[in-house]
Amino acid sequence: MEQEPFAVRHCFGDLDELGEVARAWDVDFRQIGRGRLEGSVIQWATPAAQLARVTLSKRVLQRGTPPRGLRTLSIPMAPDIQLFWRGHQVSGQDILAFPRGGELESVSTPGFDMLAVSVDEGLLDDAAARRGLGGIIRRLDQREVIALPPEALQRLRAGLSELVQELVTDPTASPSRVQAHLPALLVEALGATDREIDVPSVRARVGLVREAMDLIRHHGKETLSVTDLCRLVGVTERSLQRGFREVAGISPKQFLLAHRLTGVHRELRRADPAHARVADLANEWGFWHL
Repeated sequence: MEQEPFAVRHCFGDLDELGEVARAWDVDFRQIGRGRLEGSVIQWATPAAQLARVTLSKRVLQRGTPPRGLRTLSIPMAPDIQLFWRGHQVSGQDILAFPRGGELESVSTPGFDMLAVSVDEGLLDDAAARRGLGGIIRRLDQREVIALPPEALQRLRAGLSELVQELVTDPTASPSRVQAHLPALLVEALGATDREIDVPSVRARVGLVREAMDLIRHHGKETLSVTDLCRLVGVTERSLQRGFREVAGISPKQFLLAHRLTGVHRELRRADPAHARVADLANEWGFWHL
């Protein structure tokens, strides 16, 4: 007996809403670009196959974990996307393959539009075997970033867009049919290339920026300066500035401000309006001039 899939379709102006409505993914998204955010999520899932398309209008720090027990790939639906992902600088021509147990760790630019596909490995193996394309799982284990020929990527985007539209129209579409069609789309695209294309990696700078971000999160409400951050990470201010500019697209000072604003915002959403004062919560996060 087929298990009933779940479906989510939601537009939001607050990243915390994404964490509240998205299922199977454990995400912590934080806006680090100024201005009003506009975002959307479409999600459809069964235990063996899931689709999740997310759009974001502002620069966002993304962290989290994909659905457990499934192999996840992320496909850019807009060709001009640029982002840092797990230490790689990638573009809209690259497919992102999550390693087993790998986490989402990314900084996305405005215009983000990605579709994450999570599939049971057995379904991928079966689809590959029917097409005489062995070694699909091994190929995914070897690379986190896969560059496809333009024609193959275009066909994959078109096929996924058509499938998503069908599921939005009819969320109760046959899970067995979707679970057969989805792996076929992925296998046909992955089978279009047997060569590995080098993707620029900036792991050293990504490492120090990651360490700085972790320290900022660990210190919570404590007001850190850029000088404090340089001392804790053990790098010069010039190195930290360059790292943040390349990885996050903003300066360390702007990131520190975004962290504190996010903290105040989240506490205000959870606070009891009858007892909480905006000024008190803002002061706790280092804002003294409202």
